[in-house]
Amino acid sequence: VKVSRNGKQVVVINTEIVVGDVMFLDTGDKIIADGLVIDAQGLVIDEASLTGESDPIKKDATNDPWVRSGTTVNEGSGHMLVVAVGINSEWGKTLALVAEAGDDKTPLQEQLTDVATKVSKMGVLVAVVCFLALLIKWLIVHKGGDVKKINDNGPLQARRARGGVIERDNRILGAALLLDLGQTPDGVTVAEVGAFCVDPIYRGSGRGDSLLDYVEQDARGGGIQRLVLLTTRTADWFEQRDFRWQGAAYASELLPIGRRSRINPARNSQLYVKNLEAPADDLAPGKRIGF
Repeated sequence: VKVSRNGKQVVVINTEIVVGDVMFLDTGDKIIADGLVIDAQGLVIDEASLTGESDPIKKDATNDPWVRSGTTVNEGSGHMLVVAVGINSEWGKTLALVAEAGDDKTPLQEQLTDVATKVSKMGVLVAVVCFLALLIKWLIVHKGGDVKKINDNGPLQARRARGGVIERDNRILGAALLLDLGQTPDGVTVAEVGAFCVDPIYRGSGRGDSLLDYVEQDARGGGIQRLVLLTTRTADWFEQRDFRWQGAAYASELLPIGRRSRINPARNSQLYVKNLEAPADDLAPGKRIGF
């Protein structure tokens, strides 16, 4: 920006403008300080960004000398005496008011938030009522809820679960669950990976491999010879760790008959298998997980 300071013409950056400088104004210039017009040659200022006034305003030293920061020179040229800069200028005060207002919600936003809160509470209430109604209906139909009648196919069958949860400072870092499925017709003992997850902050760090190693050690120690994974999605991570794709799960003889009978073919669950070797002495169950 060209200014006259102490009787000399100098070029300074925007942030170095000070009160008392005489600033040169030309067409297209963005005015960065408040000032008074000293002389003008057809000077026209666009103040729409500051005042909302759509029509440019003609400025001169006699009739309308006041020039505000944040406005733009539309036409002409001239000189102005700088009287306010930074937070003391019109533009600076406007920005300060905006910052002070912060993220306060408008009345409409507050009303919408209130409506959303009420709707969510009502949804939870309806869900609870529906659950209780269905529970009462079930108890009435089954005359008190004999556990043998929960499963239409007969009594519930418990399956032994393996795995564990890694927790630190009340935060779950990883978890794994294996379900013992019993033996296949050819006598292979099988366990299913029912759940396997690691906190996203540890992705790519090798913690998943540590957890899988631990699970496999525990399975070997329990006599498990085969791990299986059933999923309707891709299993790239497990495939990279020696789980082999075996096609549709419902038709695979690598699963015990009881497990195959519970698979819905319409879901198109895919089967991934990893055969486990007998445990070595240095891979005893209970090895510490590297988290």
